[in-house]
Amino acid sequence: MGQMPDNRLIAYTRMSDLEDSREFNFPDIRGWQVLNTTGHPVGKVEEVFVDPNTLQPGWVVLHYQKFMNFNTKSLLVPWSEIRLGEGTVQTRPTEEHSAAAEAAEEIIEEPAVAL
Repeated sequence: MGQMPDNRLIAYTRMSDLEDSREFNFPDIRGWQVLNTTGHPVGKVEEVFVDPNTLQPGWVVLHYQKFMNFNTKSLLVPWSEIRLGEGTVQTRPTEEHSAAAEAAEEIIEEPAVAL
């Protein structure tokens, strides 16, 4: 197989469309539970989109549903934005969330000042 040109069209296809004819070098996370940034379950992985030429994962469809809430949504998330656990997928915290958590830790670690 030759080298891929730099200016090629990058297209993705559903993993389910290729699974009978190709082997993947990453775990099949479809059906895994999705956890929010605090570790609480909020949905399931619906589909993985892969580059049909390289067979590398590119995008994941996450189906969110809150407990006792009929508002559901599906989000298309880059593979690089998720973390894999034991049968779970967690979205990576945003920079704002990380900064807020660090600020909260600094406040907690500072000793109380007596008046």
